[in-house]
Amino acid sequence: MPQLVIPQFDPPWECFSNFEPSVLIINGYVYQTVEHAYQTLAKTLNPVEQEWVRSAPTPKQAKRRGKKVTLRDDHVIVKIPFMKSFVLMKFMMYPQYRKVLIASGDALIQEGNWWGDTFWGIYRGEGANNLGLILMEVRDLLKLMR
Repeated sequence: MPQLVIPQFDPPWECFSNFEPSVLIINGYVYQTVEHAYQTLAKTLNPVEQEWVRSAPTPKQAKRRGKKVTLRDDHVIVKIPFMKSFVLMKFMMYPQYRKVLIASGDALIQEGNWWGDTFWGIYRGEGANNLGLILMEVRDLLKLMR
């Protein structure tokens, strides 16, 4: 039997998206989504820029703002560990999201996208799919914790 593939984050898988509402509190600061936390903490060390990104009204705006900040020197090194920690935090804090992730079984999770992201996802059949890999790793951890 072929493996189930989740090719993008459409219902019922929309909670896999970093844009999905999921308040995270990190070092006393509130982040409305994983996207807010990632764009703030993994992109810049400048406190003024961090607040500007963190306070973005939507995850889409946080992502846009994250492209305009002074990129931290170690961004390439920290981006995957930061993303992994924020995604794990989200699924640990939100049982309704955790249930959906675990229910995906052993499916291959792909962050299929139309905007050309081949680092975090898959675009036109190509990409490293790092977000999908992180989600599957988090799923495996959560299964062990049940």
